[in-house]
Amino acid sequence: MPAKVPTRQLGKNGPRVTALGFGAMGLSAFYGAPESDETRFKVLDRAYELGETFWDSADVYMDSAVRSSSVSGSNALAKGTTSSSPPNSPT
Repeated sequence: MPAKVPTRQLGKNGPRVTALGFGAMGLSAFYGAPESDETRFKVLDRAYELGETFWDSADVYMDSAVRSSSVSGSNALAKGTTSSSPPNSPT
């Protein structure tokens, strides 16, 4: 289960998300050549372990592997290797 970190409700009826989002742009574009998928997925997994549930990624980053993992919460969640609730689901 992720660590407890400060959360906020998104909008009036939206999900609760971490107060700070994880920006995935630097994992795939704009800051030099990207690291290997394995290395980048480790970063996403660690962010999730620390309690991150608010992922900022976009198609413009041109990296479907990182985008799909970010959207699903983390690489571990995408692979189904954790028993935690999906990101933004009520606990």
